[in-house]
Amino acid sequence: MAHQLKRFSSKVVSMSKGGVMNLADRLSRPKESAEKSADLQIPSAPCSLRVNIDQLIPYDGNPRQSVNPLYEEIKDSIRARGLDHAPNITARPGASAYMIKDGGNTRLQILRELWKETQNPKFYEFECKFHPWVGELDTLAGHMVENELHGSMMFIDRALAATRMRGLILDETGEESISSRKLAKAISDTGWSTNAGKRLCKENPKTSRLCRAIR
Repeated sequence: MAHQLKRFSSKVVSMSKGGVMNLADRLSRPKESAEKSADLQIPSAPCSLRVNIDQLIPYDGNPRQSVNPLYEEIKDSIRARGLDHAPNITARPGASAYMIKDGGNTRLQILRELWKETQNPKFYEFECKFHPWVGELDTLAGHMVENELHGSMMFIDRALAATRMRGLILDETGEESISSRKLAKAISDTGWSTNAGKRLCKENPKTSRLCRAIR
């Protein structure tokens, strides 16, 4: 009996030294991939959801390939004020991680940097607005709208997004081809206003074929 008590006492001491962690200790551990989250809750209706940066991944089809020109200004603002505008999030059917829905990839990257730099919990966990998954086209269009509003995009980013949209539209309609006029209307119907692209097309005449898609 004494031997068992001694073993139990040693176990308790061991836990007190390394097995019980406070919040800062837990958050500073090497993060597990969000892809491996086993307790992801995917609501069936829009709602507020508290998530952490280990449960959230950027949109893997983000049309912005270049760095947001407002990156440093956004980072300074989040560092000083916290996250004033949390990103909208979604999750594909069967996903094991939440994903940025329609803009917010820059903010997510900044939050990860600030968490690493400061270990301040406000950069680790925050409220988001969850929206059920609609589809790839809706998600891509949402990111284009937000990217246009929150930082100028390079012409090539717009052109590549329009090209991808064309493929998604063809997939949805089951057609093998689509006219430039019909494509332009279909893209406009997603809510992405491409007025800024018209000027860029005039400045880049060699890309006229892609330009027709973003007009």
